[in-house]
Amino acid sequence: MMRRVLGLACFLLVLLPAIWADHPIVWDTMEITHDAQPDEREVTVTFNFRNASDQPVEIHNIVTSCHCTVVRPHPNPWVIPPGASEKLEAVVDVRSRRGGLSKRIYVGSSAGEQKLVVHVNVPVPPAAKREMNLQLAQLDRQVVLTGDCASCHVTPALGRTGQELFAAACLICHTDDTHRATFVPDLHVARVRRDAEYWRKWISDGAPGTLMPGFAKEHGGFLERDEIDALVAHLLATLPTEPVSP
Repeated sequence: MMRRVLGLACFLLVLLPAIWADHPIVWDTMEITHDAQPDEREVTVTFNFRNASDQPVEIHNIVTSCHCTVVRPHPNPWVIPPGASEKLEAVVDVRSRRGGLSKRIYVGSSAGEQKLVVHVNVPVPPAAKREMNLQLAQLDRQVVLTGDCASCHVTPALGRTGQELFAAACLICHTDDTHRATFVPDLHVARVRRDAEYWRKWISDGAPGTLMPGFAKEHGGFLERDEIDALVAHLLATLPTEPVSP
């Protein structure tokens, strides 16, 4: 029985040396993360390595996990002399990509296979991000006050009141310049009679079927009753109350 155990152990040591032995190819890092710029179409990363052994190592096969990742040309076979340093460059095509992605590179050599990983964070273009946020808001108008949208629609308005609150929370969408979406009404144009109750209801409750969220805290907004009252007073004092005659 003991002979069988020893024989099996010897067999495994011969068959799977990489399990116990250090790989002679030593990498500075086997995992790289890159934050892509909005205008980048391709991302190039460089893996530096060296042959830490006293014997040459032959790299005979490099395979990527996806066709969008390619390795820059190199000798085939690629023989790395003892003590020599080299680099492996990989190019990741990030066109039409959004968010985070990970690509793997398998390096096969006479000393066994190794795996490299490339992580790329691809930003969403502003126009595409705006369109995505609009689609989310159509499903739930309160989204306008949460997530990415909060940085524009909530944060600048916190702690403000009256005219400052109007400028920070209202004009960002309801201005009359080229940044206003065609489906968003211009607050400087009255289409119906606008009294205190009209403004209070729109600000507090929002408008079902539109992208106008409810700003009152009871609807998931961030405005207290006194803040809404101060905003209503400002609107009554500065904006038209009667509709324009046709």
